[in-house]
Amino acid sequence: MFKSFTAGAETLASDPMAANEKEFRMGVIGPAELSLATSQIAVSKATNKNVKEFAGFELGEAIAVIGVLKDLGTSVPPMDAKAKATLEKIKSTPAGLEFDKVYIKVQLENHEFLRDFWLKIISVKENWPARPKIRAGTWPLYRWPFLKSTWPSPAVF
Repeated sequence: MFKSFTAGAETLASDPMAANEKEFRMGVIGPAELSLATSQIAVSKATNKNVKEFAGFELGEAIAVIGVLKDLGTSVPPMDAKAKATLEKIKSTPAGLEFDKVYIKVQLENHEFLRDFWLKIISVKENWPARPKIRAGTWPLYRWPFLKSTWPSPAVF
């Protein structure tokens, strides 16, 4: 279970796991906010039925993730210049095939950022000292075989 961070900076300084969790939450909430904003637009602007459906899934995911992070006391940082430019690109692209392509590209880049961020967090052994031993080639592919073509080898862990 996650700890509460209402105790202040002294808690973070004395508990490295708490600091790592806060870093993780702060690294996720910005991309989740961007996904929320772009998906809200895409559910009405996308023209391809699969893109529209995907936007709905992304919107639901972003709402859930942001809700949990806010419940944990995570503040939402202001959008950086890149996120603002991305959102403006989504807003200014007219509905149609070009919009669908731009939206999917934005979501891909956002997910690649989150993947790389997660890999950075878990690559530091001290961040997750109780990490279980996982047989090579079984995680996380045993649950999600469709990720085999895009997920990095378990050897990186």
